[in-house]
Amino acid sequence: MKNDKKSNGLTEIENFCELLSCLGLKVVPKDYQSIDKERVAALLVMSKSWMNRIETVDDLFHDEISGQKEKLGY
Repeated sequence: MKNDKKSNGLTEIENFCELLSCLGLKVVPKDYQSIDKERVAALLVMSKSWMNRIETVDDLFHDEISGQKEKLGY
């Protein structure tokens, strides 16, 4: 690897690593996972269960009208 005076005595790899660091990035092994599969599985179960209760498009807007239930006759 080159070692230029322009690069403050850092090799090309060290320069590249510094660039990644400045960008807020890091290099990790490709088999690392950034999510917990068990947590995602639980979220998927909850999402499916919530979506299964929906029968019409109006069910999606329930939260928006919940403050006006009496006015709307609920």
